[in-house]
Amino acid sequence: RLVSTGNTGSKVYSISGDVKMPKNIELQRGIPLKTLIEEYAGGVKGGWDNLQAVIPGGISSGILTAEEAEYAHMDFNSLSQFDVSLGTGGVIVISKDQNLFDILIKNIDFYMDESCGQCSPCREGLPWIKEKLTKMVEDGLGSKEEIEFMYFLIVKIQNNSVCGLAPGAVKGIQNFINKINKFGYNS
Repeated sequence: RLVSTGNTGSKVYSISGDVKMPKNIELQRGIPLKTLIEEYAGGVKGGWDNLQAVIPGGISSGILTAEEAEYAHMDFNSLSQFDVSLGTGGVIVISKDQNLFDILIKNIDFYMDESCGQCSPCREGLPWIKEKLTKMVEDGLGSKEEIEFMYFLIVKIQNNSVCGLAPGAVKGIQNFINKINKFGYNS
């Protein structure tokens, strides 16, 4: 595999979540994500077959399915083909023992706590997103109309915020919804 232009040099990866040996490690960009998890973090708790998802670059970078994680390389171009980013290199491994909706709701809680409240897309939009995700957890995936409304909220938040906090907050949710069938949920 060729390393793309702009993807050379090293990167510090912070590997956490459902791995046997969480750690910070500096390695070459372009390393296969599976190698990073298996060889440097001791593997997924319960084995690679127990992998549900990976957040490759921090909570605003998007979510990889287990299948995508198997083939992804930790560089900008490789990850962009899966609609995720390298971001901070904060790799969060999520096993099948975890509920993805709960993780997404916790991420929204984090961003709501960090919000200054200046703009309504962040101040009002993030609680609406949390309410919709919570409803999806309680009632099942939700109707086509509810998912379309979620997209509507995400676009409004992304395009009308004063800073990058709210768009970063909804990136993982948008990515998850785009891949919802790949995660085994039916929309």
